[in-house]
Amino acid sequence: MFEFTALGAIVLGTGLAYLMLVGHRLLPARIKPQEDLAEESSFRQEKLPVALSTIGLVVGLAALEVVPIMVSALGGIVAMVSTGCVRPNEVYEAVDWSVIFLLAGLIPLGMAVERSGTAAYLATAITGVSDMLPPLALLFVFYVVTPLVTQVVSNNASVILMIPMAVEAAEITGRTRSRSSSR
Repeated sequence: MFEFTALGAIVLGTGLAYLMLVGHRLLPARIKPQEDLAEESSFRQEKLPVALSTIGLVVGLAALEVVPIMVSALGGIVAMVSTGCVRPNEVYEAVDWSVIFLLAGLIPLGMAVERSGTAAYLATAITGVSDMLPPLALLFVFYVVTPLVTQVVSNNASVILMIPMAVEAAEITGRTRSRSSSR
């Protein structure tokens, strides 16, 4: 299924050598012993079957498309809190509020990019060469452009900005392909 090339073997060897020789320096100065970790975490072992069955139910309902994943996940959260698997304060502490506020500010920006026509303009510019390139090459263009955008804005912002362009590019490419295939 996968084929290793000479270049891949060199990159793999270099990465492994780096991790073995330099990687240990990236670790924190003091790693907590297992005893300290056991005291800090308050796992409720008696709730493990309930928690695992809830997770299985959430994934199963979403995978079988019985309910949308958002409804399934929200139901799972409510079930975990109501059965005592997770305490409400643990849920609150687990939320990274800086990401929530960042997304709350960036989602309107993404919508503005889409509604103003900027996404369509940029998608048209990117897909302008799509008649000459296969769809995989167009995917590669987005694969290269997204990290470049990430250098200017955060990861979350780049995703919110790139999704409307990618959707528009897919629609343009789909129309282009269906027109050229109907000729």
